[in-house]
Amino acid sequence: MPCASAYMHHTDREAESGRVLELLKEIAGQPFDHENPSYYGRPATLDADTAQLCAWCRDHGSTIYGMSLELQLWWKRHQRADAKREERERAETRLSNIRDHALAKLTPEERSALGLK
Repeated sequence: MPCASAYMHHTDREAESGRVLELLKEIAGQPFDHENPSYYGRPATLDADTAQLCAWCRDHGSTIYGMSLELQLWWKRHQRADAKREERERAETRLSNIRDHALAKLTPEERSALGLK
């Protein structure tokens, strides 16, 4: 069987981590290269790195528009993703509250008949 190099392709998390790390370099005033981000990044710290970048963008508001186009585009995508996530979380909480309210109306016998605790 011939050897394969498919394992060498980076994952989406690795690619995003590389982009986020370059953006963090930019906001820190360090040399950065958005054209050639770290290929594998640091996926283990991606969530923390993203939170750090998000906080910086939120804190710096309109000054972000003086930064690179890559940073501006990342921020717009991130805001859209956050809005969708927050809406999804609100919907899940609402459904959970409705479910809990409905279950509270059931007697122990009705709960048992439905296979609920």
